[in-house]
Amino acid sequence: MSGSNSFAPAGTDRPMMRAVVCDRFGSPSELEVQDVALPEPVAGEVRVRIRAVSLNPADWHGVVGRPYIARPAIGWFAPKRRIPGTDIAGTIDAVGEGVTDHSLGDAVFGFVDGGGCAEYVCVPAVNVIASPGRVSFESAAAVGVAAFTALHVVRDVARLQPGSRVLVNGATGGVGHFAVQMAKALHCEVTAVCSAANVEAATNLGADHVIDYSSTDFTQEGIRYDVILDNPGNRPLRDCRHVLEPKGAYVLIGGSKAPLLGPIPRLVAAKLLGVVSSQRFDLALAKETPEDLKELCAMLGDGTIDPMVGRTLSLDDVPGALVELGHGHTRGKVVACP
Repeated sequence: MSGSNSFAPAGTDRPMMRAVVCDRFGSPSELEVQDVALPEPVAGEVRVRIRAVSLNPADWHGVVGRPYIARPAIGWFAPKRRIPGTDIAGTIDAVGEGVTDHSLGDAVFGFVDGGGCAEYVCVPAVNVIASPGRVSFESAAAVGVAAFTALHVVRDVARLQPGSRVLVNGATGGVGHFAVQMAKALHCEVTAVCSAANVEAATNLGADHVIDYSSTDFTQEGIRYDVILDNPGNRPLRDCRHVLEPKGAYVLIGGSKAPLLGPIPRLVAAKLLGVVSSQRFDLALAKETPEDLKELCAMLGDGTIDPMVGRTLSLDDVPGALVELGHGHTRGKVVACP
């Protein structure tokens, strides 16, 4: 997190703002909305008045401190990100020295290394971009890490080609619903796997075929796919392998929330399977970059992606929403509006 987002000592005369604060690892239900010092932008930064921030599984992991193998990244003994939230949309409220690409009042969206679940946040100017005019703050904030991950998976890992037969397991979740839309934009034949309640939503995303996982196991249908994009990682790898083409690709996007190692054991097993077959097994590890933000902005502007906002809520509702996010099965993105 930028130093300009640090908290001022108690008793200072700096203006205050409201933010969701996490001082120790634990249940998201223990989070509190507190008054904290308003951050000031340093050189190269802008301050954004946040109108919407979307929540991600990474926020849940950062609050609970699991899996433990991730502690070097999320904090050894306390959260590195005292304020969760990385995907933001809002208006520029202040401009730091040297910033020429943004002006006061500009509507922008982008990413920040924590601090998004607040009324204001300071962010490097290169990490936000002007929002397409027709797009709401809620939709713009919903892009974030989920769309970055889907772009990385579709373009760089799976390397989808027109005509590829693609199965998206968890097709109406955060990453999944973007992956379906991007695959369709590349003229792939897409099969979406989701719950019965989300069949209509998956169809509206453009999926050619929809499987209700409560009544049908996609690994037992005898249909082979060129690519499997697996968000929940809830089917045995050996079964997934049997419905993957001999030179097909399996990409693990999410997976187990096991306290110690999370999805690592499944990834290791997948890599070992890849050694003894012509099939390819990979893990999605997306990184948010200004370059990809521009590409996603273009997709948002021309309608290639249409974020599915499953729920909007207030800043005070964030703790409860993170609890639900930890349980999984969220439709689209959950967005808070400070």
